[in-house]
Amino acid sequence: MCFDFESVRAQLSQGRVAEAIRSYVGPVLGNSDSPCISEERMNLEWELRAAVLNQGDLVSLDRWANEPWARYDVEVFQRIADLYPRGDSKRATALARVDLIRRTYQRN
Repeated sequence: MCFDFESVRAQLSQGRVAEAIRSYVGPVLGNSDSPCISEERMNLEWELRAAVLNQGDLVSLDRWANEPWARYDVEVFQRIADLYPRGDSKRATALARVDLIRRTYQRN
């Protein structure tokens, strides 16, 4: 039996990042409090996130940024802003998101 997370891991190991993002339906057993499942869940998300950031493909970055788990990921939005050319509305949107995230989580 093959679980979704195994497919995502296989796709990542083969460098198929865009396909892995499409296959990733969200955190592995998101309601589980099991330490083993929690660790698996975090590791898979970190692996996928790192692959998206390292690949630097705007389609993959945009897709990842539009998922609920990336909503406050300043590094993802900054990377998007860095890759779009000046004057592109997607760059401006990403920069606005970076600013919003930083202001929201700024320590006083």
